[in-house]
Amino acid sequence: MRENIMRWLDHVLNPEKLEAVRIEMKMDIGEKRWRRSLKKSGEGDKEVMATFTFKMSGRVTRNREDCEKKKDSFRFEDNQFVKTFVVKFNFLVDYFDFKGTTIKEAIARWEEKNQKPIIEATNVGFQFQWPPIEKIDTNLSILVNCEKLSLSTNMIEKITNIGTLRNLKILALGRNNIKSFDGLEPLADTLEELWISYNIIEKTKGILKMHNLKVLHMSNNMVKDWVEVVKLGEMQSLEDFLFVGNPLYDSMDDAVWRTECSKKLPKLKILDTIPIIRD
Repeated sequence: MRENIMRWLDHVLNPEKLEAVRIEMKMDIGEKRWRRSLKKSGEGDKEVMATFTFKMSGRVTRNREDCEKKKDSFRFEDNQFVKTFVVKFNFLVDYFDFKGTTIKEAIARWEEKNQKPIIEATNVGFQFQWPPIEKIDTNLSILVNCEKLSLSTNMIEKITNIGTLRNLKILALGRNNIKSFDGLEPLADTLEELWISYNIIEKTKGILKMHNLKVLHMSNNMVKDWVEVVKLGEMQSLEDFLFVGNPLYDSMDDAVWRTECSKKLPKLKILDTIPIIRD
């Protein structure tokens, strides 16, 4: 449980527009160390209040004046910021373990919030569920009109049960535990954008069948070999590629990476958010 929660919190708290971010987390899981208020909520269930303390530091890369406006959030030390805060969660656990939110439950939450049947929706967001979604189950099949779907910031390990989403053009799966592109095949002719950064993907096998994919954002994964990037040259429609934070990228000088990747993927127009200027 501790490992899963820590990974999920790392996803949630890793801020955008910051570099060299370091997150130091202290979380007391032992029963004696937890701050708890126990209430009966069902057979075997307990309501638990857990206190998490975090310290985040890193180099500021966005406008410093904008950051300084948030005096309650940031403390500056030279060109560094340091942020310390406490987050409290109330959630139900079964003997100090939690069960992930199901797609059915996420749908019910969405319909309650939006006050309309989800079958009518073209843009659906299931991101940042608590407890996190762990599995894409068959209840997703109801999203027959969905063109943009977000399942980001959960704990999904596999891409499954998306075969009925025939109108889907944009799929967001960032900040999960996904290990491969397997399972995307049913969307080969329709998907145009895939946002799958902050996962643990090592190989590009499975993405090559996406005939109409124009945008692939897969920063901060685990790709370390050039051969995996070279394979993407087979994708004639790919125009926008985000790859920063992978081991291969981190092992190279930025300019060298950009030059080599542009050569190996001649169809690209945008690399790591920057337009490519070709001779």
